[in-house]
Amino acid sequence: MNQSDVVFLCRHYKLEAEIAQMTWRVSYSEIDDKRGGKLRGSFSSLQRRNSLTGNRVAVKKLCQRRIELTRPLLLELKRLKDLHHDHLVRFYGACVDPPEPCLLTEYCPKGSLQDILENEEFKLEPIFKYSLMHDIVKGMSYLHASEIKSHGGLKSSNCVVDSRFVLKIADFGLRSLRASDSNCSEDKDTYAYWRSK
Repeated sequence: MNQSDVVFLCRHYKLEAEIAQMTWRVSYSEIDDKRGGKLRGSFSSLQRRNSLTGNRVAVKKLCQRRIELTRPLLLELKRLKDLHHDHLVRFYGACVDPPEPCLLTEYCPKGSLQDILENEEFKLEPIFKYSLMHDIVKGMSYLHASEIKSHGGLKSSNCVVDSRFVLKIADFGLRSLRASDSNCSEDKDTYAYWRSK
């Protein structure tokens, strides 16, 4: 066995060990829903083990009640957890246990680009519009160069703005979970569902 084979095997076993660790996995006990009751979608706090503080996170419920953790899904979840960029919403993890599987991502308090564009109280200066467009370009460029490769559904509702008015791209990756989620009957009660029609 030559040196390149040894390097390949070491990388392979390292990747398999990282996939098996499931650092993205979150249990319900780590999610603190300040509103009480069931998770309803907007935001909650994520209190990780051995941490004194919690992160405010956006919670996206999934329609699937049972999620099969296949190797391609585990690999994609690991890649999302490892992905960090100023113009991409950070993926904190996923709760895949019944009864309410959900994805947990960075919470951006200013809302979506769609919200800002529809709000008549916002008077967008040309330089601010340019800044938002530039943020989209930088985020998409990084995403296309990453192992995720593409977004697949970019729209103004999944471009969100953080507290510093930095635009971040959301809802990328996890195609297998999102494909079944797009046909979710529960979404029919939301404004976003009917707006998309």
